[in-house]
Amino acid sequence: MDVISHALMGAILCLLFRANRTAAFWIIFFSVFPDLTLIPAYIILGKKNKRFLWLAKNIDWPGFSKNHPALAMFYDITHSILFAAFIILPAVIFFKLPGASLIAYLFHIAIDVFSHKQEWAIKIFYPFDFKINGFSDAWAWPIKLMAISWAVLILIIFALKFLIS
Repeated sequence: MDVISHALMGAILCLLFRANRTAAFWIIFFSVFPDLTLIPAYIILGKKNKRFLWLAKNIDWPGFSKNHPALAMFYDITHSILFAAFIILPAVIFFKLPGASLIAYLFHIAIDVFSHKQEWAIKIFYPFDFKINGFSDAWAWPIKLMAISWAVLILIIFALKFLIS
């Protein structure tokens, strides 16, 4: 799934947990955190392919993990339940962050399990090579389809605001 969708899902979690402003920040941050490791990859691919503002396009990604194994490893690490258990959970406890932050992180991984396939299938127990192949690469949808999914998520946010208040 794409970063905007993950952020919107984080906003949905904020409403469900009735998070205050500080908690909402951390929930949304952790809902996108696993994908932040791809920022250098976007720039590298964008620059290599001479893209506007060095932002990679979907057609630039096939073969990325083979050509850039170190960068792909960071993606695999942050999408691992083991990383969540041994790094994110202790960080949430140590820094006294809202427990919903960990839930947002795990929700990101769960969504990606179903919305990533083949090269980008999630290695849920990384560093072990076990992959779960999702049904679609939703992050690679055309922008029109993404906009529809964003609109649906925004409608859910408004509906929840109406129902909760």
